[in-house]
Amino acid sequence: MPEEIADREILAIAEASGNILTIMVTPRKDGVPLPTLLRSLGQSLKILREIDERVSSTSRPTLEWLVVSASYNSPLTFRIMGRKRIDAPDPGRVVDTYLSALNELENGGEPEGFSESAMESAKDIATLILRDGVSSVEFSAPGQPSVSPSRKLVENVENIIRKRYYHEDAVLEGKLETVSIHGETHFVIYDILTNHPTKCVIDEGLMRNSLKEIGRRVQVEGKVKYNRSGRPMMMEARSMKPLRESADLPQFAEGQSINITNGVESSKYVRRLRDAD
Repeated sequence: MPEEIADREILAIAEASGNILTIMVTPRKDGVPLPTLLRSLGQSLKILREIDERVSSTSRPTLEWLVVSASYNSPLTFRIMGRKRIDAPDPGRVVDTYLSALNELENGGEPEGFSESAMESAKDIATLILRDGVSSVEFSAPGQPSVSPSRKLVENVENIIRKRYYHEDAVLEGKLETVSIHGETHFVIYDILTNHPTKCVIDEGLMRNSLKEIGRRVQVEGKVKYNRSGRPMMMEARSMKPLRESADLPQFAEGQSINITNGVESSKYVRRLRDAD
């Protein structure tokens, strides 16, 4: 009994802080494909965590997310609670911010502070609904209007991203310092002058080659995504080749001059060139 009382108190605190989310999934026919369900929940969790970090005073997560109830009758219904982490500061209203952003995207707006990654996750949820055996997914919370992502959200996200970025074939140079197989296989090159990083998505062949070039200057060719100020953000890399380091280039001894006149005094050399014309 004391545990039940404590659980009710935690739920009440979470609800008062705006961190209780209900997700209802309605299948089209026999049931919801498990990969679709897991992906929808996973993308929702990804957005919630990002919002939690953004609204936190420490820029770190303040909540851990728990399923506190589930109903397996149609529609499938999950109630998710954000519980404050030990020693974390008081959380912001993460679920309220999440629902407000989804509603804004669904109605043609652009949520302030909502990253491209979060918008892509919201788009992914709506895309799954459109194609993978799900009639609708509805998100709701106490005191907030519910929202069901649709094709309108997908089209709006695509329009927003299209305005933020443009793509073109290009060649980039930089120092290769990171290779990762987490998520998309990629490496990161850093501009020699500005130290600006560019993520380069690669195939298995380029991955093997890139491992040999860590710490070296490289030239990478592919399709680059630029922001509107012309800064490269990401590349779909097609090829890469190493560049010679400055120590590998021909060196001149200290005080040694370059002889381009073959020993002729410079003014006479220039006069000969002019007279030859």
